[in-house]
Amino acid sequence: MCVIAYSEDLNRRQASCPSDYQDILKTNEEELLMRHVQSLPGFKVQQNINGYKALKKLAPHSTLYTKKLVAYESKQKGLERFMNLYISSGEKLISKSSNRGATLYATINSSALDGKSTSANHKLFKLITDYYAASGYAYKKCVLKNSAGKTLGTISCANSRCTF
Repeated sequence: MCVIAYSEDLNRRQASCPSDYQDILKTNEEELLMRHVQSLPGFKVQQNINGYKALKKLAPHSTLYTKKLVAYESKQKGLERFMNLYISSGEKLISKSSNRGATLYATINSSALDGKSTSANHKLFKLITDYYAASGYAYKKCVLKNSAGKTLGTISCANSRCTF
């Protein structure tokens, strides 16, 4: 009998197989792992990265796995850049964030909004939307909130475009 198990986040692999079965099971393992990774929602960026890394170990020359891995790593880097934008005072633009499913909730630092006109804030939201789109939008929706928790607006993304 042979048992192959991955951790929930696909970061660790454990196997209990006789060595003569390892090569035979490699293609089955790849197929089962690929089905699982392809079933993951796109917003689970880290799990997709771990899954495609595991698939790359099983099939190192696969261009599909390489492309998918590069795409998800790019999404992750873009999200990190987006979350680490700074305003002129040197404070982070987004003071806190969380996610629920495919929606990111981002709280805009009150220093970026205080004392600004409505039109100035709308220009800021447009800039944030454009930057979010350019950074790869790891989540299809990004709800912008103020520090009191009031929704300022929602960035919605589809077909390589984002709108506010």
